[in-house]
Amino acid sequence: MPLTTLALQAPIDVTAPVDYAPLKWYLHYAATFDADLQALSKTPTRFYNSQAVNYGANSELVNGAKAVFDDYLYLWGDFDHLTREVRSITVVSDEASDVHVFHMEVVTNCHLPNGKGVIGVPTYFVYTAKKADAAETDEKYQFYEIRSYFDCTLVEKGKSMCR
Repeated sequence: MPLTTLALQAPIDVTAPVDYAPLKWYLHYAATFDADLQALSKTPTRFYNSQAVNYGANSELVNGAKAVFDDYLYLWGDFDHLTREVRSITVVSDEASDVHVFHMEVVTNCHLPNGKGVIGVPTYFVYTAKKADAAETDEKYQFYEIRSYFDCTLVEKGKSMCR
């Protein structure tokens, strides 16, 4: 079956209604992640398959939903919260296998505690999602592979400003 592509360019209103089910699901995930990473980390298989693989920006390979969230908490947990300025979204879908690859270009805004400021981190993600394991979640999809690209030094600098 041929692949289909949906591409959106900035400005993107991530709160606007979306008709494309995989993108609607992704935006639901992103809003949940940014709203409360700590709470979401308590149910890592909600959006990430228990066998998920994360290729980190620091060249580290992380296996399993819990380990992925432990890594996310290490990276982002010191910040008060995160917001994202979405620059582009491209979804490449294989409808026959119900596999969707999300290419996301964003600026991850890392909000420092006590209103000390915001560190903007240019970020690129490639997520592969497919039908969720019903034994792990009620969500329609789960991520099975994640690739993240960003300046680790900039994140570490921001984290040092949180202390």
